[in-house]
Amino acid sequence: MKKLISSALAVAAIVCATSSLAATSDGTLGSESRNDVTALQKVDTETSSMPGFRGGDVISFNVGNLISGNNLTIISYKLNNEDSLNNATIQYINQYEIDEVTKNVEYVVRDNVEDGIYKLSLNGNDNSEVINFYYKVGNPEFSVVPGDGTSYKKIESYQSGGQTKYAVGFVAKAVLGSNDVSFTDVGVSELGFTFTANGKTITQKLTQEQFDAIAEAQKYIESDGGIAFVYGVTVYGIDSMEKANAIVADVYKLDN
Repeated sequence: MKKLISSALAVAAIVCATSSLAATSDGTLGSESRNDVTALQKVDTETSSMPGFRGGDVISFNVGNLISGNNLTIISYKLNNEDSLNNATIQYINQYEIDEVTKNVEYVVRDNVEDGIYKLSLNGNDNSEVINFYYKVGNPEFSVVPGDGTSYKKIESYQSGGQTKYAVGFVAKAVLGSNDVSFTDVGVSELGFTFTANGKTITQKLTQEQFDAIAEAQKYIESDGGIAFVYGVTVYGIDSMEKANAIVADVYKLDN
């Protein structure tokens, strides 16, 4: 840990020096983002057009106008965490010896860093201005909130046509580690449940309006930390407790 932190501080010091001239990049991605944005964002406030990634994804881009014999220094860390660089906020650090005028930079997104917006800075060690880009990282987690030994959270009986029926309520939780990142940013386009009983499986999705409401709600949440959304579905017309208890519920999600 000490070695990582000291290296981070050293590289940060290099990257923070600015003047004017050579190394260039337009941030065009050679890899796919989860939200189909094709280039790294150049402005830290343009959050809606930043590419999104999850742990294990690849970030790839080209740097040009390099000077042979110099070093290309790259650091990527969580935005606004310059004074607290550590294993949870550093995405990538490397220094390449330049032997060509162009360099393809490629690294795998770490899955054990904090969710949020990440800054990527590069310097060709050529008295040029530092190039800065921005992107998002998120590793959403999904789970069914169980009852007491059941997949469902709540059950109620009611009368229908002179028979006792059961209404069974299922609840799921979707968690993001940062309010700066939405589910669509990291490639989740649908949410819901899959229900399995008697060897048959059906899917119940949130409507598009319900799914969009999650992103809309994030605009009004004043939090820099993690955020959890809870959603539910009620299944009616079950005619016995035995059948209700036999239902196995899982989270359904459609990934990009």
